[in-house]
Amino acid sequence: MSVLDRDLEIPHARLRWPALGGPRPILDAGTAQSLVPAPGEVVLVACNLDWPPEGLTALRRLLSAKEQERAAKFAHAHLRDRWTAGRGLLRVLLGAAAGLEPVAIKFKYAEHGKPSLAAGPDVRFNVSHSHAVGLYAFSSGREVGVDVEAIRKRNSDGVANRFFHANESAALAKLPDAQRVEAFFGVWCCKEAFIKATGAGLSQSLSSFEFELGPRGPVRLSWFRDDPQAPGRWTVHLLDPADGVRAALIAEGEVSRLRCVSLAPSPE
Repeated sequence: MSVLDRDLEIPHARLRWPALGGPRPILDAGTAQSLVPAPGEVVLVACNLDWPPEGLTALRRLLSAKEQERAAKFAHAHLRDRWTAGRGLLRVLLGAAAGLEPVAIKFKYAEHGKPSLAAGPDVRFNVSHSHAVGLYAFSSGREVGVDVEAIRKRNSDGVANRFFHANESAALAKLPDAQRVEAFFGVWCCKEAFIKATGAGLSQSLSSFEFELGPRGPVRLSWFRDDPQAPGRWTVHLLDPADGVRAALIAEGEVSRLRCVSLAPSPE
C-alpha cells in the first residue's frame, strides 16, 4: 500500500483476468505447474485478499513465526487478515512458480529491502497491494516490479508537481480532465514499479527518472539520472487487473509474453 492509500478504504474491485483454478488458496499440481514462468515471459496473478476464515486459516499455517508475529502487530483485523492472505498467497504462488514447498520458502533481502529467494531456482518476483487487491509478478532470471493503485479522486496535479519529473507533470496537465486522473495513476504505478524493479525503493527520488506519456499513461522509460542505458534496459506495461484500479509492470528487457490470471476465494 502506497502513500496514496492512507486513511482510505474502498470496496473490493471485481477481478478481470481469467480465473486460476478453483476458489481455494492451495493449488493443485496442474494449476501450480501453469505458474512456472518460461524464458522471456512474465506471469502476473491478481488476487482478492479478502478470504473467508477457512481459507485464511490455511494461508496462515504457511507463514513463518516472524511473519505471524508481524501480522499480529496490525491494530485492525481486516488489515491483519489481508496482510496474512497476501503473504500466504505469495508463498503459494512463488512455491508454484519455483517448484518449492510454500511453507519451506526462505527469503533474503537486498540493501533497500527487496526480497528474493534465499535458495532455489532463479525465479524473480514482486508484490503489490491496494486495499483488497493483490498483484504478483514472477519471471525467470529478470528483475520485475509491480504496483497496483485504486483509482479515486486526488489532488493529482499537486502530487504530480511534488513528486514527478517536471516533464511528466507538464504532459499530464495537457490532458483533458477525463483522461488526466487515469493517466496520473498510470504514472504513479510505473514510478512505484520502477523503484521496486531496480531494488532502490524509496531511496530513489521519483523525479530522478522520466516516462514518456501517452493518453493513458507511460509508454516507455525515457530518462534515468543514474543510468543512461536504462531506457533500453527496462520495458513498461500498463495493466488493468480489476475494476477501479490501475497497475503497472516494469520488466528488465523485452517481454515475449504476459500471462495474466486471477485467484479469488469465490467465483467472480
